Amino acid sequence: MTLPFENDTNPIVKKISKRNLKADKSRNVLIVITIALATCLIMATALYFLGSQRKSLNDAMGRYQAVINDIDNDKIEKLVNDGRVDVGVSHLLGMVSYGDFKLTVRSMDKTLMDLAKYPDLQGKLPETEKEVAITKAFLERTGLSKSVGDNISIDLGDGKKEYNLCGILPVDNSNYSLFVSQSYVASKISDPTYSAYVRLKGSDGWSKAAIQSELLTLLNEWGIQQENIQFSTYYFSLIEQRSSQYMLIIAFVCLIVTLACTLVVYSLFYVSIVRKTNEYGKFQKISGKCTKIIYRCICNYLYTMCSLHWFRCYKMSSYLF
Repeated sequence: MTLPFENDTNPIVKKISKRNLKADKSRNVLIVITIALATCLIMATALYFLGSQRKSLNDAMGRYQAVINDIDNDKIEKLVNDGRVDVGVSHLLGMVSYGDFKLTVRSMDKTLMDLAKYPDLQGKLPETEKEVAITKAFLERTGLSKSVGDNISIDLGDGKKEYNLCGILPVDNSNYSLFVSQSYVASKISDPTYSAYVRLKGSDGWSKAAIQSELLTLLNEWGIQQENIQFSTYYFSLIEQRSSQYMLIIAFVCLIVTLACTLVVYSLFYVSIVRKTNEYGKFQKISGKCTKIIYRCICNYLYTMCSLHWFRCYKMSSYLF
């Protein structure tokens, strides 16, 4: 009620309440957007690092864990017949110079292709002395237009000879390799030594120390010197995907984003409070009735907020029921 000798402040009170409501709405929208962006950034960071870790572990699954060099046929048979390991066999014959690059000539079996995770071979691996398989990168580098089944004239260190191209390995990245059969190796070397690419069966999820300890134990059983084994640094770098370091990075990023989000929200509230305080202070200087008018502004503001929320709840209930 307004007395005759008092100024009617109802329009001013309503105006202040509506302006506060509008300012609060804008502030709340900014707060929601800030929190949503911060949440998205935290989730994206966590998913990226966890996805990278999972990709590395998948890449390591099935790969060879160590290479045992300079072992003879008897020990190769012992390894291959041991059911605790998967063994791929290879013999490096040497390198043949082709101008500004070199061609690696060696033998390889199907198990090694799987353990090294080579792409699917077009054709088959060599089985006779006159069969060879070659990488696609070498064919492209030399400009040879050959396909599986064609004859190819190539120098393997003993002059140019004709061979049947039985397989093409579709790898790039300057991988210039040619694969020959075990019978070809035996025809060139009377007592060849081989390299065995070894993987423990059922070792997925094992730690680096556990794998290396088990392989060293098996070496003693096979009668092979520890100097002959070379552990795969690439494999162990994949399984040691620094999960603890990833967690620390995720925690650090989350902390930074949370602090930034808190600072933004605090700033929005602080600016809002300072603006309202200045507004009420100016109004007190003008009217001298700050307490009463502020009380009426707050009551009008709360009434408006309650009315809006009640209307929204009514609308939602009408859609649901």
